[in-house]
Amino acid sequence: MFLICSYMAANASPRAQRRAVPESPLRDFEAWLMGVDCGEPGCRRDRVYALADLARFYDGTVTVGVVLRRLRCQECGCRVTAATIQSGLQTGR
Repeated sequence: MFLICSYMAANASPRAQRRAVPESPLRDFEAWLMGVDCGEPGCRRDRVYALADLARFYDGTVTVGVVLRRLRCQECGCRVTAATIQSGLQTGR
């Protein structure tokens, strides 16, 4: 599985970004979206989740990495093979 994020400082290395985000609690990303892909050949489904919703469903202290390991494809039951986190979710609920 790989994770792409546009969250960290511009001078942070890609390796540092890949390590920092999965170790961070969901509550740190409540205004962000996470896109996940099923990599199973023949399925290849993708979904987008609001991390605020996932933080409410799971305890907000659970890390992004723990949630990624728990998520399964609704169609075939396989694990997430790729994930992206993007800013831009408008909060105002």
